[in-house]
Order: sequence, then structure tokens, then C-alpha cells
Amino acid sequence: MLQGYFSQQYPFMTQYRGNLYVFNPAFSGTKRWIDARAFYRQQWTGFDGSPTTAALSFNIRYFNGKLGSGIMVFNDKIGPFVNNYFSGNIAYHIKMPDTELSFGFSTAYTIFQINPSLITLRHK
Repeated sequence: MLQGYFSQQYPFMTQYRGNLYVFNPAFSGTKRWIDARAFYRQQWTGFDGSPTTAALSFNIRYFNGKLGSGIMVFNDKIGPFVNNYFSGNIAYHIKMPDTELSFGFSTAYTIFQINPSLITLRHK
């Protein structure tokens, strides 16, 4: 019997404060400038199949600061498993006297692959 479970999970990042819109789409367009970032992390260097994560993100603010949007691309690898993640965010910003109230929405598409040539089966 095969059973599948699905959940929301983002690739592991230690510098999450640099890309807050990964976790909350309302942060899209909160900067007053175009925000483009690249990220790469490799763990357990020297081991075959060690986890690696690479990401590119871009977000911008427009319509006099009322809207923000962004896109993000992740590639997460560990052993024979590869997870490619694409997302788009949009946010609406309401200016208040001393701050700003923001609402955001995100949609994503994930491609999960297994490379069977990297799996070794041992028989006893």
C-alpha cells in the first residue's frame, strides 16, 4: 500500500531575515527599492549527496507604494531527492500615520523528483 502526505515546507535557510517574504508574502514590496537576492548553502561538505539549497528572489514596489509583488525560485537537493519550487507573491500596502498595514497572497508550484540512479540497494 502506498500513501502520500503533503505539507508546506520551505527549504532550510539560516538567513531567513534577508528574505522575509519567503515566510510572509505581505513583505513583498516593503522596501523602497527593487530587491533582488541570490542565496546558496551547502551543508556537510565533502559527503556525497550532501544537502544544497540555491535560491533567487526578486520583489518590487509600485503604484505609489500601494502594491508590491515578487517571484522566487528555489532548488533544494539532498541525495537522490530534488525539489524545485517556484512562487509568486503580491501584497497590498495601506499607509497609516506612523506605519504601514500590509496584506499579502502567495501561490507556489513545486516539482519533486527522485533520481533512482543515485539510490544504492544492498542485498544481504
